[in-house]
Amino acid sequence: MSVAFYIVLDHQNPNFDTFVNGKAIAHCDGLDTILNKLDLKDIYEYVDGDMEDFLGNDREEDDDFEEEQAFDPSKYKWFTAAEGIEYFSKIKTYLQDNAAEVDDAEYVIADLDEYIDLLHKAGAIDANWHLQIDS
Repeated sequence: MSVAFYIVLDHQNPNFDTFVNGKAIAHCDGLDTILNKLDLKDIYEYVDGDMEDFLGNDREEDDDFEEEQAFDPSKYKWFTAAEGIEYFSKIKTYLQDNAAEVDDAEYVIADLDEYIDLLHKAGAIDANWHLQIDS
């Protein structure tokens, strides 16, 4: 099982592929240090989801509740595409200039490129986004 950060849009059917890898950035040991140096938010501030599930806190679920619920974007915290592009671009630029500071910088940069590309597409349809964690 490998943890990954992926982008969720507030448009369920955007008419383009929203897949991003997100594994390298999720496993980037130096990310916190880079974010501090750049005076950027912690990446987890962009995560909207059930952190109890991610952290492994089991809870019993009612089988009747597991029916598929309609997607309701008002239940989530969303960010503009422009904010995401600026955030991930700053990290990418830093890593391009300081790749030796993290292991596998080229893979982290590839994840950032995927995020930035997806967010440009999201911006074109006025979609907002947040991160979720896949574990």
